[in-house]
Amino acid sequence: MFADRVLERLRAVQAILRLRQRYGVARLEAACHRALAFGSTTYRSVKTILAKGLDQQEALAAFDQTTDLYARGGRFLRAPDGLVH
Repeated sequence: MFADRVLERLRAVQAILRLRQRYGVARLEAACHRALAFGSTTYRSVKTILAKGLDQQEALAAFDQTTDLYARGGRFLRAPDGLVH
């Protein structure tokens, strides 16, 4: 996660590594993987993931609740014939 520009973001890297004291190595590692999956590797993102326990969920579990909404179609979904029903 810190392979690029570590020296430029040294304080953020140190802050993220300090989170292991509170949450442990395994949870911090899982939170970093989740942050990478979503393309947000900031300290705030990793801290929020840990605070909300999102590191203990599957990455796609958060989307399972909204899948039904999008699978059924929206209010203004066009029918195959091009008409709004």
